[in-house]
Amino acid sequence: MGVRARPTPSVESGWDHDDGELAVHYPHGRSSSHAYALSRLADRPTGPTPIGVFRAIDRPVYGAAMTAELEAAHERAGDEQLERLLRGGETWTVS
Repeated sequence: MGVRARPTPSVESGWDHDDGELAVHYPHGRSSSHAYALSRLADRPTGPTPIGVFRAIDRPVYGAAMTAELEAAHERAGDEQLERLLRGGETWTVS
């Protein structure tokens, strides 16, 4: 039994395959659609359940990327511009 890749981003199991249509999964691929289709392969608890690495990509962690972006903006603008932004312009007092 094997898994056949279909033209749409889905897979089909329970199929006697020949090597020309066997689905080969690459967890480092750009698109996540094939990994998602494999994760939804079993339509019932006793159905075929793939195990292993579905998705493995390198990309920056959100917090680290945001911190780097804020630090770069602060270096470009400097403390003076931030101070003018916070203290300048029209203000009002809420009581």
